[in-house]
Amino acid sequence: MSDVGTKGRLKYLRYSIALAFLSLFISWKITDIFFALGFTGIIFTLFSNNAAVVQRSLRVFRKTDVLLLVWGGASILGYFFGAPQVGPEQLEEMAGLRWIAAYFIAIYWGSFLAQEESRPQTLWLVLLSVMVLATLPYQEGLAMLKVRYEGVFGNVNVAACVLLLPWAFLLAWDFCDAWERREIDAALILTLVVLTTLLFFTQTRGVWLAMIGTLLLMFIIRPSKRYIGVLGVIVVTLAGFYFLNIFGFRDRIIYSFNLSPDSSQGIRLELWKAYWKMFLDYPLLGVGFYETVRLLPSFYGNSAVYEKLFMGGAVFGHAHNQYLQILAGSGVIGFAAWSWFFISLLRESIVSFKSTVSPYIKRLCISMGAVLFAFLLCGIFESPMMLHPARLGLFILVGCALGVIREKTRLK
Repeated sequence: MSDVGTKGRLKYLRYSIALAFLSLFISWKITDIFFALGFTGIIFTLFSNNAAVVQRSLRVFRKTDVLLLVWGGASILGYFFGAPQVGPEQLEEMAGLRWIAAYFIAIYWGSFLAQEESRPQTLWLVLLSVMVLATLPYQEGLAMLKVRYEGVFGNVNVAACVLLLPWAFLLAWDFCDAWERREIDAALILTLVVLTTLLFFTQTRGVWLAMIGTLLLMFIIRPSKRYIGVLGVIVVTLAGFYFLNIFGFRDRIIYSFNLSPDSSQGIRLELWKAYWKMFLDYPLLGVGFYETVRLLPSFYGNSAVYEKLFMGGAVFGHAHNQYLQILAGSGVIGFAAWSWFFISLLRESIVSFKSTVSPYIKRLCISMGAVLFAFLLCGIFESPMMLHPARLGLFILVGCALGVIREKTRLK
């Protein structure tokens, strides 16, 4: 009876996690509800009279997890030591950093998912449904082939950064299938193809770079005969798109070398200079995570371009570089904690991969590492930590995978 009850709870947990990820495509406020319920579960567990339950719940967390809290603390202190004033808006933004708790809740969820080993078919199908539904509010007819895809997100960069995460996870998972010579998972491949297509139509070059880098990483880890052919098809297809300028692909690539002041690249260069100046003025703790956008006008060099693009709402004033964004927002203390946090996650995925004999855990380690790698790589030209759906998606995928890995391997 207890086994039946456990299976039932695991089933509901799997669907809850899938729905939490689905809610990212609807409203982050709905996602907050799922995390609030998860946090409530943790509190009840910690106050349980069963010492064994409490010990089991806490052992999935590591000392390195505290680094994320250190970064959050530095981001908050930046408001008091760097921002011109701390008013209601700043206090609300500080309270908004509660999304950091999502990482710990996701790990807690994952520790329960570790009670079974199954191919997460539900996740593939949910993601596929989401991808299809996300295209419904998109431009009608063939017009969708001539404009950048943004789906339900209302912003192409947000759409690209969110979709990149499950794409990297599924890509690594399918690579593991190829290495183990498993049969092709039709649901996984179909979802991966849809994700790849949508990411292509976002025309977000920073995410394209992350996709190429993640593909190369998989080949470096272990070449696969199946994917040598796939890579050949991709190269030929992109070459055809370029020379025939299909979907404006060649125009997009050529535009990447346009450095005029009001071009995308020119604006990025000015943004990077502005955020670097901001960091130099407040090097220790920065100015506060969200305060960077508010202070940008006083650091941006070309005021005419700023008024035209930023004040008109055409461009959101984050750094378009994750690392400069963290430096300016939380200073060298926050940047050190944030960087070491992600380095420790990558290291843990490698150590866990080497220490386990379970093929299931090995593929989880590789998939988690691929998500982290793609997230960090796209951060060269984007600021996904500033995008709520992207960072929550990261915490759901990585946190749940970590919970399973830690519960199975018991790393010390």
